Amino acid sequence: TVGDGIAITCSTDSKSAIKATGGTTAGKGVEIIGTGTGTGLATTSVINGGITTFTGAVALSSTLTISGLASMTKGVDIDNSTVNGSGVEITGNGTGAAVLITGGGTSGTGLAIVGGASNGIAVYAQGDGSGEAVRLDGGDGDGSGLEINGGATDSNGITITGNGIGHGISVTGGDGATGNGVHVVAVSTNGTGMHLEGNGAYSGLLAKGDGVGAG
Repeated sequence: TVGDGIAITCSTDSKSAIKATGGTTAGKGVEIIGTGTGTGLATTSVINGGITTFTGAVALSSTLTISGLASMTKGVDIDNSTVNGSGVEITGNGTGAAVLITGGGTSGTGLAIVGGASNGIAVYAQGDGSGEAVRLDGGDGDGSGLEINGGATDSNGITITGNGIGHGISVTGGDGATGNGVHVVAVSTNGTGMHLEGNGAYSGLLAKGDGVGAG
């Protein structure tokens, strides 16, 4: 029992100041227990390898730097105790992305998101000011900006609903000589390129001209 602690300095380079080996059957190499509000380890403590299990709460008041692979067998569970606070907040630096995710080398998906049961939305995005909620750029090898497939038999590939007097969809063609606002191609032998149905007194298609232009 030492009242004022122990200070150990190793005089041999690359040697441990203290080396502790636990018992053969689940013995702990070192067990450090704080008293009262004190912590088990001082704020300047450095731990390299060896210790794999912490029992009880681990409080970090400063930066945590991990240079190696962090493996978590049970995933990560984050609960924000602040009312209406975000579970995770990530901010990029300068023009850098807040999150950059790259899929596996063999056509791996960059990010897979599944909504919660039973009718959870997979992704909810909201823009700020005049910024779009979502911007998608296709790959440089003629990749589409967006590809959507219906999830079940006879389901819609995409459903869009406008708000108030806003359009359900607003499309602007490319600035090239033949850039169409909307280009629709039927795939099946007898398929219709665009199928429109009116509802009640409304037309399936309402086209208005501008000036001397025809609708």
